[in-house]
Amino acid sequence: GDVIFVLKQKSNDPSGFTRHGNDLEMSHKITLAEALLGFEAEVTHLDGHKVSFGSRKIVKPGTVLRLEDEGMPIHGVPSEHGELRI
Repeated sequence: GDVIFVLKQKSNDPSGFTRHGNDLEMSHKITLAEALLGFEAEVTHLDGHKVSFGSRKIVKPGTVLRLEDEGMPIHGVPSEHGELRI
């Protein structure tokens, strides 16, 4: 017979990441000074590696940074990944 696995993402996952297909999303709060003057930040990814990001421009509310190849592996092509949206 077949074996069927059902995977569910925890709604209270402490990592702060949310999966959307091959892409990951997370929130990152910045101060008003950082929004006006720019900032650099670093987070620990699900697999433990560090991901650096930031902006040298004014950041408006609702701005989304997109980091290519920092999402989940694409099924059938493990060398390719989705994006991380912050």
